Amino acid sequence: MDMETKSNKEITENIKKIFGKNEETLEKEEQEKKQLSRPAHFGPRKYCLWECICKAEGQPPCPVLCHYPRS
Repeated sequence: MDMETKSNKEITENIKKIFGKNEETLEKEEQEKKQLSRPAHFGPRKYCLWECICKAEGQPPCPVLCHYPRS
């Protein structure tokens, strides 16, 4: 590997290409992680299928979208 004339970014990209995972592999692993997570969990899209519990089937609408009367 000739690094003498390369910039910092080029060296990093070359190292990632040789030793690391490419973008497609990282995306595929992230999708698999989402599928493995339990469907009952909700939170950030990075880890869960739903961001809000109201998106799950059979749940009442979100209070943000539908204002409930106060008792």
